[in-house]
Amino acid sequence: MVVHILYSGLGGQGSDFFSVVKADKQKTVATYAIFCGVEEVNPDYIEMCGRYGVAYSAFRKEPGPDLSPYFRIYSVLQKIKPAVIVLHGSSFVFPAWLYRLTNRQVRIIVRETQAHHLKTKRDWQWLKWSIRIANKLIFLTKESLDGVVKKFPQLQVQSKSIVIASGIDTERFSPAIKKENGGTIILGMQSRLQKIKDHPTLLKSFRLLRDKYKTRKLRLQIAGDGNTMPALRQLAYELDIVGDVDFLGMLAETELIHFMNNLDIYIHATYGETLSNSIMQAMSCGLPIVASDVWGVNNMLDEGKTAMLVTVEDVDGMTAAISRLIEDQELSDQLGKNARYMAISKYSLGRLFEQYIQVYEGT
Repeated sequence: MVVHILYSGLGGQGSDFFSVVKADKQKTVATYAIFCGVEEVNPDYIEMCGRYGVAYSAFRKEPGPDLSPYFRIYSVLQKIKPAVIVLHGSSFVFPAWLYRLTNRQVRIIVRETQAHHLKTKRDWQWLKWSIRIANKLIFLTKESLDGVVKKFPQLQVQSKSIVIASGIDTERFSPAIKKENGGTIILGMQSRLQKIKDHPTLLKSFRLLRDKYKTRKLRLQIAGDGNTMPALRQLAYELDIVGDVDFLGMLAETELIHFMNNLDIYIHATYGETLSNSIMQAMSCGLPIVASDVWGVNNMLDEGKTAMLVTVEDVDGMTAAISRLIEDQELSDQLGKNARYMAISKYSLGRLFEQYIQVYEGT
């Protein structure tokens, strides 16, 4: 039995977990999921657990210090006795450590997915503890691994680490045969709505674009939910673009695929990522992309080849990049084709599953 412990709400942890589950087409691994976080478990996760035959538990955590759900996670672990525990984040290390006290043979694997420059002091403390107890550490990129090696030179990080990029179902996330836009140019972004995403720059840029293309109909669609939603709605009101912006909330996977396939240009405004699942999905759908030139993005996308990259908070720069793609259809098409090719060659589910099996088995 392999138990995955991950965040309950929308985000990369859930996408990565279900990518691994979907990659196991022969159902060779018995998998159990434990969802935990300050949000209720994403309904889409429940639906997919049912679809793929994954048993699960879910525990709500109060904001701030709250160890009570961790003791409940420990109780579940003691009941089902997993041979392998995969932590999709080092903050879940406490219940795994408790379980190992009486189950010495358990193999603990920690996936490190958070961008380093966004970590708090507590995040680094959790990671340091995880390094000490983990049998294996999984990093999404070599640069992320190198950053932790540098941060903790006294620990044996390199010897117990492996780089495994996230995976994407390139058959489900594939280019649309025909868009349903009716002549409207649709721009969009999908992510959690939180301060580490630069949605304000996107909204301001859209206002400039709408003013520039007065004879063309533009629409901005923002998928996702989070604590910055009220502020973003207020900003859209102040910019007088409420009638042209759709806040779609959280989307189920099927809805997300339709959302991506209906876009003309995907935009990802952010202050930093580790390896963005949203960008990966847009690449797989063959979309031209405009994104912030930050860590976790510029290691996935090549400027001028698979995307247009712009400086963080540069409203004029983002507006110019989007304008170029609106006006140059040949460039837009070529960026999308290149992005699709890269998604297939670097992020396939088959490659992902082979690597995870080796990590589970300790080979």
